[in-house]
Amino acid sequence: MEIIKLGKFAFWLMICLLGATICGKAAHVALDYDGDRRTDLAVVRYDQNTTSFVWYILQSRDGFRANVWGLQSNDRPRFEGDYDGDGKTDLAVTRLMPNDPYLYWYILNSSDGTMTVMQ
Repeated sequence: MEIIKLGKFAFWLMICLLGATICGKAAHVALDYDGDRRTDLAVVRYDQNTTSFVWYILQSRDGFRANVWGLQSNDRPRFEGDYDGDGKTDLAVTRLMPNDPYLYWYILNSSDGTMTVMQ
């Protein structure tokens, strides 16, 4: 029996595909990056060369896109949903600051490309 080795990117892509297959109807609103009410697939990787996160998104209607969002290695990508009410999932990360007890949300609004920061 041969063991197949996958890179981290391939592994997380498979996890997203499996999750979308199992929970397709339940997840379609929370993971809809192009606003067509169908599940889209997203994988996020931290790129050490650019010290930023790259979001690779395969949209069901608008094709593939890659976005850079999240600029610190301690940022944590969030896939929770639509924060600006336009029907599309927004890119978001959370960040803990040194000597600060609060969690900060950085949201890239899909409706107009602006950033929202919330404590």
